[in-house]
Amino acid sequence: MFVATLAIGLVILVSNPVWAFAVVAACVLVPVVLTRPAWGLYPLLIIIAVIPPEGVLSFLHYELIPADLFMALYAVLWAWHKGSAGQGIRTSPLLFPLALIVFVRFLSIAATPALIQSGLVSSLRYVEWVLVFLVVVDVAQSRDVIQLLKIFLIVIAAQSLLSIAQASGTAALGGKVSRGGTLGETGLLLAWLQIYALLIGYSLAHRAPTTGKRLGWAVYTALIGMGLMSTLGRTAWVTAAVGLLAYYWLDRSTSLAFKVTRGVRDFVAGVVILGVLFATNRLLLGLALWRTASFASLGEQFSWVERLTLWRLGLDMFVHHPMLGVGTGNYSDVLGQIVGREEARNAHNAIIGVLSETGLAGLVTYLFFAGSVVAMVRRDLRRYTASPLYPYLLPLGSAVVALLFADWIGWTSFVVWSMLFLGLYVVLAREARLGGGHGRHA
Repeated sequence: MFVATLAIGLVILVSNPVWAFAVVAACVLVPVVLTRPAWGLYPLLIIIAVIPPEGVLSFLHYELIPADLFMALYAVLWAWHKGSAGQGIRTSPLLFPLALIVFVRFLSIAATPALIQSGLVSSLRYVEWVLVFLVVVDVAQSRDVIQLLKIFLIVIAAQSLLSIAQASGTAALGGKVSRGGTLGETGLLLAWLQIYALLIGYSLAHRAPTTGKRLGWAVYTALIGMGLMSTLGRTAWVTAAVGLLAYYWLDRSTSLAFKVTRGVRDFVAGVVILGVLFATNRLLLGLALWRTASFASLGEQFSWVERLTLWRLGLDMFVHHPMLGVGTGNYSDVLGQIVGREEARNAHNAIIGVLSETGLAGLVTYLFFAGSVVAMVRRDLRRYTASPLYPYLLPLGSAVVALLFADWIGWTSFVVWSMLFLGLYVVLAREARLGGGHGRHA
């Protein structure tokens, strides 16, 4: 199989070097994943953190992004390895509420007969969504999670520096503002990934074993904070603030008085650090202030005023299709029929998106999933405060809770990267329960 795939890659090289590279990379991946499936998580992480989530291949009028293509191969190799090795699959109680969401998504494709084909194809993305969680929980161990997070933190630091340079440079030249590192404008994905990095850096700035490491992580956190500003992602800014509040709310390792004292001290230190950084980069400060002022701008794309319109139209769809909505992935199609053109890919609000596309049945299953996640995180962070994995569990759990909050003003849960990090959290919690993860990782 390795030789045949390599030969195919060489043939394609003549006509399309990009696809030839993908084929050769795939042929290298085959023996690696069949040797140890967890190694397949590393390229998945790099794809998510570096490659823009833009369509590269059409399938029944649906654009497949690089992560979709990778998961198609990775899932086959994972199943092949499990079957040949005769091993069982490690799962999580969260798999049941996730499976219910996918089931309702599949049922909803019959809600709008004229769009049944597009709904069926869209439902496959949710199968992939839950598959990512299943694979991560099955193949990863705590050492994999720690290594993946280290690589992730390095990549996000580099992406943040690039985004800062992009935002400052384009502002200086007076052109269109660019930001987002290599991920570009598509969904401003970098801003969401920076929330995980910000909270992990903040946790290690307090919990690293030495003063020097704690200072280093504090500098790292300031860099990610400035990078988050440079992406100009307003919803992500709000979510990051919620994530920090969740961090303090979920932390059971310190007293309330100490939390308040530390919070005030860190807030003052953060303002001073960012003040110094912004003083040396006035262009970035100007961009951040301009973006903040655009929250209520009527002319700004996807401003709160425009989002309210998208939400109202989504609720109208729900009122006319209360039980199963208009069908999975059909929000943009129905919106185009209403306004005469496609205004947005989704409602920019996961809750209204769920209501409009899957109705009450979808909302019940989503709330069951979200409630299960929050209950799990709260329970875990009460039990494992003495675990050496707690400095990672606390920020990851806080980010997961914050991004569930963001569903009410954005669209963060139903994507591959959210399932990747939820799976990593579940693996760390499982290892903490079993007494694993001994030693200092920070």
